[in-house]
Amino acid sequence: MPIEFQVNDTNLAEIEGGEVATTNLQSCNGPEFVLQLRFHVNDTNVKVDSGKRSPLEANARLKCVYLPVVQGKESIDVILEKLEADGYGITENFESFSHVSVRRLGRLLPDCRWAWLPFMEPKLRKGDKAEVLKRCCFRVKCFVETDAGFNPTPSKTDLAHHHPYTIALRNFGNKPSEKEKDIHVEISKDGKKVTLLQVEKQYQDWIIQMHEHYDEEVDCGEDQPTFVLSPSHKKELGVSSDVMRIHKVLRRKGITWKSGQKIKILKGACRGFHKNNVFATLEYIILEGCQGESGGEARIICRPLNVPAENGSRLIVDKGCATIEIRDSKSLPISVIDTGKCLSVDITEWENQILKHHEKSTPSSIDILDAKQCEDLGIEGALPQDVVDAGHEPPEAIVAIVRPASFSSITASASLDQKYIMKENFQMTLEVKFEAEADRKQLGHIYSGRLTPSSRKGLNGLYIFPLKEKFPVIFQKAGFYLFRFSLQDSCAKFEKEVHVKALSEAASWKLISDGKTTLNVRVGSFFPEFLRVACYDRFSNRIPFKLHTKIKMKLSSSGNAVESKCSYDQFISPDRYTMKFKNIIIETSDLDKIRPSYEATLHICSKDDPVSAAIPCTVIPGPLQRVLLHPVDFGKKLVPGMIIKELALETFDKYGNHMRKDEHIKLMLEGLCLLEKGDYFLKVDVHGCVNLNGTLKVTAGYGKPVFLSIFSGDEVVLKKEFQTEERWLRVASKIPKVCAAGSHLEDIVFEVINSAGEVDEDIHDEEENGHSHTLLIRQDSMRGEDNVKYSFSHGRCIVRSIPLPKNEGLFCFIANHSRFHELQTSIEAYVEKVVNSEHEIPQPRNLKKELMLLGDSYYSKAPEVVYEHTYDDFSDGSILLLKDPCASAEPEGGLQNQLEKKLVDDIFKCGLSINKCDANLKILRFRESNIVLEMSNLGAKIGPDSFHNLGYNRNMVVERIEGKADTAAAVVHKLLRSPISKQLHLQYANDILGVVALLGEVHTHKLSSISRGRSNACCSMQIPCSCQSS
Repeated sequence: MPIEFQVNDTNLAEIEGGEVATTNLQSCNGPEFVLQLRFHVNDTNVKVDSGKRSPLEANARLKCVYLPVVQGKESIDVILEKLEADGYGITENFESFSHVSVRRLGRLLPDCRWAWLPFMEPKLRKGDKAEVLKRCCFRVKCFVETDAGFNPTPSKTDLAHHHPYTIALRNFGNKPSEKEKDIHVEISKDGKKVTLLQVEKQYQDWIIQMHEHYDEEVDCGEDQPTFVLSPSHKKELGVSSDVMRIHKVLRRKGITWKSGQKIKILKGACRGFHKNNVFATLEYIILEGCQGESGGEARIICRPLNVPAENGSRLIVDKGCATIEIRDSKSLPISVIDTGKCLSVDITEWENQILKHHEKSTPSSIDILDAKQCEDLGIEGALPQDVVDAGHEPPEAIVAIVRPASFSSITASASLDQKYIMKENFQMTLEVKFEAEADRKQLGHIYSGRLTPSSRKGLNGLYIFPLKEKFPVIFQKAGFYLFRFSLQDSCAKFEKEVHVKALSEAASWKLISDGKTTLNVRVGSFFPEFLRVACYDRFSNRIPFKLHTKIKMKLSSSGNAVESKCSYDQFISPDRYTMKFKNIIIETSDLDKIRPSYEATLHICSKDDPVSAAIPCTVIPGPLQRVLLHPVDFGKKLVPGMIIKELALETFDKYGNHMRKDEHIKLMLEGLCLLEKGDYFLKVDVHGCVNLNGTLKVTAGYGKPVFLSIFSGDEVVLKKEFQTEERWLRVASKIPKVCAAGSHLEDIVFEVINSAGEVDEDIHDEEENGHSHTLLIRQDSMRGEDNVKYSFSHGRCIVRSIPLPKNEGLFCFIANHSRFHELQTSIEAYVEKVVNSEHEIPQPRNLKKELMLLGDSYYSKAPEVVYEHTYDDFSDGSILLLKDPCASAEPEGGLQNQLEKKLVDDIFKCGLSINKCDANLKILRFRESNIVLEMSNLGAKIGPDSFHNLGYNRNMVVERIEGKADTAAAVVHKLLRSPISKQLHLQYANDILGVVALLGEVHTHKLSSISRGRSNACCSMQIPCSCQSS
């Protein structure tokens, strides 16, 4: 709670007279800044110096009042004048005014007067109002009310200096020290606890608020103001308002100040004027805000003596809009006039200052110190002599000085005397430039720096430019180094040249490049351009080659040597600064070690000195020169239609290096083809090979030549000739030499055999897999008709029936493979007409009856005897014998002998017939297995789902049959449709014929040929079979 001290209901703080009352009367009517502090001890054992324990707690109230400036006069000055008039003996002024007073238990402690509490101290802060805040802090007075917790001195005029609470109070606002950590301070404002950071922020805001509402700076000048709105350089001007009034005449404390007046600003007047008195010219007076407003600042703009008039401030009025530019002038608060720190200067003193300024500020020359002079000053410096070798150690620094006009060669011995060194604050510039020895017209900029003077060992005016720290490698490059010193706004200059020569010993060779980083060359071919090499010392300065320089070349990659042979032509320029090489050829067979990048380094080495030039290059293989086929035995066992599963072309150049990846080679084929049709230019893979696995197919026939040629450009590199394996077509079954006219050759077996005489079972018809192997039968009478194709099954083809002509004569036909016409054979048979004699009985179809036929020449000579019965006609197994009419005249004994002989012959013939039947049985069983296999293949080709997609039904087939009016099938179908068919009980035949007709519709030529063969072999009504695909 706030502490108030009253006596007889009278507040002691309101008694007229005294510091407190006077201060309260002069303070503004604004709110006060009040804080409540509570101090208590963290450790109860804390004691004061007298040995007494500190009270457990103490309280203090801080009340800050604002003492504004009124009508241009500080309220603090009014208070000090009033206290002095009242006889209080106050010796303070505005600058030394005690801003803190302490009362204990309502009694003012006269000796307890402090300048500041830490949180009140004006601190330099950034921002537009920093200067305002710093100035306004001087207008605050703080009264501290303490209770009995604070101990006074024995005289009761001050607080005990070493008491913990006193120390904590005096340091309020600073970070607690080690001695203060035992004291805890609680801060309250308006009944709320706050932190120290919040206190500082609220205190600053309170000061700004008081300033804006209650400070009354100079309200107006003596002339008409010029208004400047929203100035662009507020910070430089030291203002914060958006409205400024610019005056040229101002009356302050009875003294008139005018624009153009010469003034002297004393040392310490304000910030920026701490070292020396400054003579200046008053230019403008600035008043913030409009007339009658509170809180406005007043400032003066002045131009120092050393600033030319053209660089001073300027007030510009354009079309009624005014702006002000401060430039090199200075802005000072109006308080420098109030405090007497700004004085008017008469013309005599001003001219004396101008003369002194010119004498001090006009330099005559610039000089640099030598090594001895730098050593005397403790500086490792001084530039080297005129000519030095490359790599000369640069000095730590270069020291330059400005000489006055009084310095001459006579006084050079006293060159380090301060009176011969100007100590004015000039700005010296150092420029370092470089000129190459070859062309001194080209200047290269190295360094440019500017600095002000410094001092060493009591000597002022030293311009110390660091050199070695900034440029440790200077003086390593050969050429001319120019050091140029100059002063700003002065004609004084100084130049020093240092010549750096290259070393004579060669350290390296380098390629003179035209911008290409890597050279590309084919092995065995010339380099595409000249190679030019230069010689350098160890600091990369170019030097001439020796008169007779012998060299050698070698190739390497990744640090490993590549065995090679290099040939070249060598030349050296007349000035010996360039070594040229042309017609360079690299020959090597080790490029496989550095592929696939083929990155290498060509070393041009000196035979006499350990120097060389390393030239990055890419050495690629030469043109295609040699090709190897893999596998080596490629070309054996080539058969038509074969896809070559394994074949690679290994490519080499002239020197045995594999070809580079993506190189193109041209491939020409004859008897072979690429499965994927496209360009015959093939790319080499990363291994230097062309992989043809599974890409080639044999198109030549059996026993035919196959050619494979490889080209490099238009030149044939490889031409290989191979031959496919030979095959022959033969007839495996026996063909009778004489056949009956109009009969058939049945079950003729054809076989394809290899060179070993074995059946080639790979000849197998698989149309769905692209392997078509069929047989064609051709004869003169069938040239106009479609030839029927017969399928091969594992090297064999069985032709069920070949019709023979009805005309007598030699019948000849040719059987050949449908695709490979070299597989062919011709068959000849003699056709005879059968002549019926009077004893001739038509040959029965029964096999057992056929066994009874007599076929040898013995019985053909005798009169023909035809056996009308078979062996089955005699149940007892006896044989019926017929008498020959001619034999009746023979004697009976002779007849018996003849019969016995005949019986023996018959038995022999029966045995032969049995053997023949067994052989026929084996053939039939073989035919049966082929038929079963063929049926299964047909079933696989058609599939069960194909029958639903035939597209023809029974009625459509019947209509097609009836459409052929001249055929027996059409007549039968018309008969079945008539009413007579029901009377003849032929209604079931309609369904049977329909099934047969539907079976006649097939999908492929192969099924059609089989159906035709089957229809020819049976005795039923023949139905023409057609293929849907045709």
